[in-house]
Amino acid sequence: MPVRRTSRLRPIVCTFARCSETVHTDGLCSDRGEELEYNVLHFGADPDGINDSTNAFKQALLACDNKHNLYVPTGRYIIKDSLDVTCRVLRGDAPFVDSSSGGTTLYFSPTSPTDLMPCLRAGSGIIRDIMVWGATSYSLPNLANWIDKTLFDQDRYEMFVAGQVAIGVYGGATLTFENVRTRNIKVGLLLNNNVGHVTSRDCTWSGLAGVYVKTNNYDYTFERGNINGTFCGILIGTSGNSGLGGAFWNVHAGFSPYGIYQCIDDGGARIDPVGLTGSLDFLQFEVCGEAAIKLLNNATSNGLDINGFGFSWASHIQSGGTGWLFALPDTLKPLNEKQKYAAYLGKIGANVRIESYSAALKKSGAPGAIGSVYIHQLANSAILSGVNVSQATIANRIDEAYTTLDLKTVLDERQHRRNSPPGLNLLQNVNDPANWKVSGTGATIEVVSDLSTLPVPLSPAIKQTVGASPVVLKITPNGVDKPNLKIKFRGTSGSLDQGPVQLDTGRDVAYSIFIQGGLSNSSYSARISGGANGDEYLYPYAIGGAFSSWVQAVGRGQRTTDGQYIQFYIAELPATAPTYICGAMVTYDDVAPFSPGDKHYFEQGVLIGNELQADNYVGRVNGYDVPVVRSPRNIPYKVAIDDSGALISPLPFAGLAYDTFVRADASSLGSAPAGGSWTVSGAWAIVSNEAANTSDVDGNAATLALPGVDYAISCKVKGQLTGGVRMASLTFRRVNASNQFWLSIDATSIKLNRRVANTAATPQTYLFAFTNDTYYTLKVICKGRRIRVYVNNMIAIDHSVSDTEHAATGTGQNAGLYLLKSGSPTIAARWSNFIVEPNA
Repeated sequence: MPVRRTSRLRPIVCTFARCSETVHTDGLCSDRGEELEYNVLHFGADPDGINDSTNAFKQALLACDNKHNLYVPTGRYIIKDSLDVTCRVLRGDAPFVDSSSGGTTLYFSPTSPTDLMPCLRAGSGIIRDIMVWGATSYSLPNLANWIDKTLFDQDRYEMFVAGQVAIGVYGGATLTFENVRTRNIKVGLLLNNNVGHVTSRDCTWSGLAGVYVKTNNYDYTFERGNINGTFCGILIGTSGNSGLGGAFWNVHAGFSPYGIYQCIDDGGARIDPVGLTGSLDFLQFEVCGEAAIKLLNNATSNGLDINGFGFSWASHIQSGGTGWLFALPDTLKPLNEKQKYAAYLGKIGANVRIESYSAALKKSGAPGAIGSVYIHQLANSAILSGVNVSQATIANRIDEAYTTLDLKTVLDERQHRRNSPPGLNLLQNVNDPANWKVSGTGATIEVVSDLSTLPVPLSPAIKQTVGASPVVLKITPNGVDKPNLKIKFRGTSGSLDQGPVQLDTGRDVAYSIFIQGGLSNSSYSARISGGANGDEYLYPYAIGGAFSSWVQAVGRGQRTTDGQYIQFYIAELPATAPTYICGAMVTYDDVAPFSPGDKHYFEQGVLIGNELQADNYVGRVNGYDVPVVRSPRNIPYKVAIDDSGALISPLPFAGLAYDTFVRADASSLGSAPAGGSWTVSGAWAIVSNEAANTSDVDGNAATLALPGVDYAISCKVKGQLTGGVRMASLTFRRVNASNQFWLSIDATSIKLNRRVANTAATPQTYLFAFTNDTYYTLKVICKGRRIRVYVNNMIAIDHSVSDTEHAATGTGQNAGLYLLKSGSPTIAARWSNFIVEPNA
């Protein structure tokens, strides 16, 4: 039974090691020459967890007076207020005994709780063999109960609901933790000390965040044990010294959505926070749900040594998944945005070595995965073998950043450039200087007619990307003003700085440009502007320096909030020296092989697989493995010969379906020459060798059933677009009238529309000037989760099909004609040369 407290209470005296204790019948323990140790039970603490033990602990700690130790026997002690640890050693029996039951547990449930209120407030000494248990069970599926999504998207500390801390470290701390565990608490260990040294051995720090480094003193040591949390293992901030510095050895920091997560906890006052420093020696990030490390883009890591990540992914599905479920719930991170990168490393500065002695970072298999790591700026030479560089996104590379890449990696990258299909440039033709605007009176932009006159020749690596004889533009300033260089996105209206184009809201846009020139201390910036008001900027960081060689500036992994874009520009070019650029490219998703405009482009024919891709060839649209020839109406036929070399006649049709509508006038469409009978809504007819809708009802359709969902459609259409609309169009990936994609056209734009469960939406719009009663060739390419739309062989729309759209239309094998009707038009809508080809 506990000893009743009196004013003449005598301390229990015992040795530091329990095996040598001598216990006397009067409750006094002593061994000559040993320091005193108090037993909290003798101050009235209740180990049964029935009564409040707060005052008993306070009295015991007061008696220790920073001179003696305090022993807390096995039991569950209710604590209602913060305790100042004023003993040399605070020890229990163990966090758990007898197969994870029992042990010494402090149950912290404060009467007047405040955010980051600690159960134990410590500054020095040793704490060991104790469990601190909070009052809130943070569950991952319900994480949105404790995290505000809007503030989470802004990386702000205020995203978290107020909660308590198991152990807080403050001031000039010199502390050692041994075999300590925390659970059901907002923060297991709060490091808020400005000087001192803190050591953790064989501890398990758990909570909403296992450890929160609020003030980084760069002198932390963690040996063995675990750091994990319902949200993250280690939370670091931007206040104080910011970041995390120390040494980690054989510590497990996975089994959480994030291993290390950096938030803004100073209101955004600091523009240059610290990222990571020190040595992460087998800090293992096993089974991560969202990322091993998530640093802020402006956080810089210097003097960092990581010998491996021990990395593995958890399932990207939180609810209903199989295996380890540590992904964020969909309420905080939509499925198509999960696991984009295994790590976000911000800015990598000097003396950074990231090795691969244990499992390297790797790209996830999640639908939204982009790569292994996102590096916002790589400003110095670094060893990066542990981040899987071939899958990395480096938004801004300055200097020859990773000089330690092995030859195989370099050759693999170059082989990828050679074998990748060329990209589609979202900008206006970048090789035409008339499409660029250069600011500064008297400043000029011109094509370099003789590449041999370049002050720095183009390297072979650049030529592999942009062609053997690329167009290089020279910007000559006026000698006073620093010029800005701008070019608009295709489809934008008005002059520069005006008229955004609507692109896919669910896809990132990436840019790449080669640049050379400048003087000492030059500093440029390349960025993309967008948003409805033109006030959103992607990649707003410096790419400057005195470039004695060509440098490739790259931006990846960003998008505007509304999918609207205006222009790409380079700001603050040198005022007194020329600058040279080539290969400017903006594409969806990721950096792609160069094309100057809106078509796949090769400077010369390039053999890829078994297909010769020629200049301005629009992709590999048609999946034929035999030679194909086309009729005057563009119908594809296979070229076949017999064993004697004679041409087989008639040539067999090579596509999936077609109908030129060249036949006698009729009151129905009947059957297509290839593709079966037309299925119609409303009345359709053949009129003068064209298809016509005679019921004149908006949304009437005529479709053919195709053998699959991947195909390329082309059709000539015309109609009226001003003074009323009656326009021919197309429907595709159509299951029925309630679940389909279709194109709508007006005088100034073409729109990609979709209907899901009879609810309509317009994912993308492309500005294009259409004319009444004029034929236009529409082409729609459906391939997997991607839809591309061309007008007169010029790409207009490139759309990534969402999960919702795919669920509704992914089995749609019907495609065909679609009528747009509104107002009181007078001109007829007509269709001709409807052709469906395979898309492999």
